[in-house]
Amino acid sequence: RTAKELGMSRREIRAIRRAALLHDVGKLAVSSSILDKPSALDPDEMTEMRSHTGYTYQILSRVTRFQRFAPLAASHHERLDGTGYHLGLDGDELGLPARVLAVADVCEALSSDRPYRKGMQLEGVLARLEEQVAAGHLCPVATEALAGWFIGMGGSTNEHSVVDDSTSLVA
Repeated sequence: RTAKELGMSRREIRAIRRAALLHDVGKLAVSSSILDKPSALDPDEMTEMRSHTGYTYQILSRVTRFQRFAPLAASHHERLDGTGYHLGLDGDELGLPARVLAVADVCEALSSDRPYRKGMQLEGVLARLEEQVAAGHLCPVATEALAGWFIGMGGSTNEHSVVDDSTSLVA
C-alpha cells in the first residue's frame, strides 16, 4: 500500500508484495532457541539471527520465479546510513522498493507481539519510525507514506495488515 501511495509501477508493487511475503524465509536456517528466546540475544546469537537475510537470498535465488525479487527480499534490514545488514548497503545503493520494504518490516516488527515483548500501538510505532528517520536509518518518504496511510485509515497497526496476504507469489 505504501508503494501504491508513492506511485510505484504495478511491477514494482508486485515485487515488493512478493518480497514482503518471503523476506524472512531465511529464518528457517536460524535456531528455534534464538527465534523464540524471551530475552535479549547475546552477540553470537545476534550474528546468527542476522544471517537470515543472506539465507533468504540464497533460498529465493534458487527458485526461478523468485530470482528477480530475491535481492529485494534480502535487503529488508539494510539502512540508509549503511548500518544495516546483510550487505551494509547505503542510501545510494537502495532503491525505493528496498526502502519501502525496510519501513514496512520495521512497522510490522514493532507492532507484532514477540516472545520478549508485546507489540506497540500505532502511536508508538509511528514515533519509533520517526526516530529511525531522524537517525538516518529509514527513508523519510517511505515512512511518511506508510504513516499517512495508517492515519488516513484511522486504524491501528493491529487492524490493518502491512502486507496484503492474498497476494499470489507466482501470478
